[in-house]
This record gives sequence, C-alpha cells and structure tokens, in this order.
Amino acid sequence: MKVMKTASASICLCLASLMSGCASPPLATQVAATDHGAFPDQHEAIVKGYYQRALQDRGQAFYGEISEPRKYSVDSTSEGATHGYLVCVALAARNTNGNYDGYKTYGLLIRNGAVVHAARYGVFYAKEIC
Repeated sequence: MKVMKTASASICLCLASLMSGCASPPLATQVAATDHGAFPDQHEAIVKGYYQRALQDRGQAFYGEISEPRKYSVDSTSEGATHGYLVCVALAARNTNGNYDGYKTYGLLIRNGAVVHAARYGVFYAKEIC
C-alpha cells in the first residue's frame, strides 16, 4: 500500500512539473503592447556584422535568405522573456574541419540594433522559431 502511495505521488509530481512548463502564446494585444525596442531598419547589416564577429572563418560566409524582422519574444524560464525582432537567416559557413555543410537556418533576436539572442538551427529550447 505504501509503495502505491509513493508511486502515485511521484506520478502526480511528474505530471504537475510537465504541465507547469506549458504556457499559452501571448495574445496579439499583449505583443502589440510589449516594448520590443526600435525596429531594425538595417537588419541585414546587423546580421552580417554579428556573423563577422561570431564566425571562425569570417570571410567565407555565404548568405541565403534573410527574413524581414518580426516582433518576437524569447522566453526562457530561468532568465525571463527577452523581447525584440526575430530575423531568420540562411547561412553557409565553414565548420571546424574547414568544410561547408550547406545552408543552415539560424534565428537572431535583435533589440535596439544589437543581437541579444541567437538560436542555432532556428531552434530555441526545442521550439522551432524559424
């Protein structure tokens, strides 16, 4: 009997922790009212400048599509929400072996002219954002 109570309590605890991670997306009125910073008119230059600093082989990056910025909020449970403009980038760059792997999609969150978050392969906390 004690084993069943312990197992039931463990199952309830697991379910509660799983459900607490689920949140509904913000409403359109909430997104509109949130301060996302200044619109990045020069988003392509911001993206290319970011990768000039971030890549090992800076001169050998090839850019495919760079999307238009859209309001977006990245929410990590440990750090809280970061608001800005999401830009999705198709980028081909050399890997650590010096070879090209082809174009990969990345997500960059821009706020007030600076990249404040980068999502490798367009995924943030197992959520595809690009």
